[in-house]
Amino acid sequence: MKKIIGLLLILNFLIGCGGKDKDDYKFRFYYINGMSTDYDEALEQRKALYRAIVDYKIKHPEEYVFDGFKSKYLKLSYNYNEEPYIELVENFFQKSIDTFDFFLILGGDMPMPPWFKDTYNQFADVLMNDSSKIAKIFSDDIKRHVSRYEKDLKEGHKIVLIGFSQGNFFANLEFDNLNSDDVGVVSIATPADRVGDRRSPYTTFYEDMVINTVRFLNPTTLALPPNMHAEHCSGLCHSLIDNYLNPKNKSRNKIVKDIANVAKRIDDD
Repeated sequence: MKKIIGLLLILNFLIGCGGKDKDDYKFRFYYINGMSTDYDEALEQRKALYRAIVDYKIKHPEEYVFDGFKSKYLKLSYNYNEEPYIELVENFFQKSIDTFDFFLILGGDMPMPPWFKDTYNQFADVLMNDSSKIAKIFSDDIKRHVSRYEKDLKEGHKIVLIGFSQGNFFANLEFDNLNSDDVGVVSIATPADRVGDRRSPYTTFYEDMVINTVRFLNPTTLALPPNMHAEHCSGLCHSLIDNYLNPKNKSRNKIVKDIANVAKRIDDD
């Protein structure tokens, strides 16, 4: 009898473990980092976004897309390749121009040297106007990301890609690669001219000096216009944690609401 009871207890334990391992949460959210971000920093950004979603969920229990939401469902799609950016910066410093003069140039208080404008325009042409070139530059990262997304899709999950800064180029290209109604995009501080299929939301501060600089240096890139003021700014007003997800800024709740709305839309399609 003791053996039978022991076997039943073991069986019950195994069944219980199987139940815990069952993953029926519908959505997968992927955060895609911007440039000049090491892996640990990107993890901190993902953690800050997770905290914002949890805080929003507590105040808005009606948002069904976050029912059952856990940290493991918000993943990081890290991008390693920054070759074009490094090349641009190296080109600048090779000219031995004073850093203060650099900011005077960006502010329009000094004429822009032709060499810098030419270099930037070539760089921007690759990143902004030619998807095939972007895909070639970042091919390894994109393939790795898309492979993860395809696995989720095969398992019946719906995916929301959340791009920040440079990460929006990845989000848009990966959205194009997947070509699925079960994938949506949300953009934060985007230098790109679209968000996914152009129906999706984005948040860019009027005060974001990084995105404003992109527009200033190459107006033909048609980077999406700013659509929100920051109540609290620090630095260049471009930081995900200090600015866009700052509890003092309304952008924090807007970004999470955008994520929920995109998830709802792809769930209904």
